[in-house]
Amino acid sequence: MHSRENLKSLFLLRVLFFLGNTLVTAAFPFMGDFVNLLGSFSLVPLTFTFPSMVFIKVKGKKTRTYKMTWHWFNIVFSSLLTIATTISAVRLIDANIQNIISLQMNDCYLNSSTTSI
Repeated sequence: MHSRENLKSLFLLRVLFFLGNTLVTAAFPFMGDFVNLLGSFSLVPLTFTFPSMVFIKVKGKKTRTYKMTWHWFNIVFSSLLTIATTISAVRLIDANIQNIISLQMNDCYLNSSTTSI
């Protein structure tokens, strides 16, 4: 499908994307929290919900009852999982912001008390 040169360039491109992504994530202190948020409301539905929706759309009324029940269970459960993980990711971001604010306030308090002595 791909020539040897194309495979080399594709591999190099993937390595560069991976390294760039790793460096950006390491540079920003809470970038992982935003990656968590993005994954919670996009990757969970793409992995679990949409394949079941496609199956129901394609097969429709021709499928067996237990398969239809299974796919509806997947849709409902993964939708609830998406909501729960998104709420958790937002709470994690909020908690980290509160920690940063409290650390900055403590740092300002410590700096002001040492300069007045």
